[in-house]
Amino acid sequence: MGFPWHVAYTKPRVEKKVFNLLSDLGFQCYFPLSRVRRKWSDRFKWVEVPVFRSYIFVRIPREKMSEALRIPGMLTFLFMEGKPAVVRDEEIELIKKFLRDHPGATARPVAAEKSKASTLVPGNIVQINAGLLMGQEGKVLSVRNKEVKVLIQSLGQELIAFVDEDLI
Repeated sequence: MGFPWHVAYTKPRVEKKVFNLLSDLGFQCYFPLSRVRRKWSDRFKWVEVPVFRSYIFVRIPREKMSEALRIPGMLTFLFMEGKPAVVRDEEIELIKKFLRDHPGATARPVAAEKSKASTLVPGNIVQINAGLLMGQEGKVLSVRNKEVKVLIQSLGQELIAFVDEDLI
């Protein structure tokens, strides 16, 4: 498998440039994009935007991090408890599968609050029991017909997806 995945933090709006420069240096990178419809003053247009703004996942040995930090636009790597944050391969694969199944997914920073409940009421935390997102916890945003809009927490971000009520 090689080196672990780390999370590079970049200046805003230079993620693609940093991604290309890291790739040119020979590092394996993953930069999740989402295709969204944006409105201009005279028309609508489909554009690709970063799912996690200012974040790029990089397989990099710890001793090469200082080299990567010299890239224009790179700010730092995420740290947890004084060590570079590591993202498991399974989490990267889950994000890839999620984005294949939900191409217009968005992410936003996670709020610190959490409350356990078992009913499908907006604000409650639920666990998905079947399907691609099995085992993931999420916060119910809305319930409509047999479809539940759930925020799924990952890497300090929340992925938003519609999940069939029967899977919760």
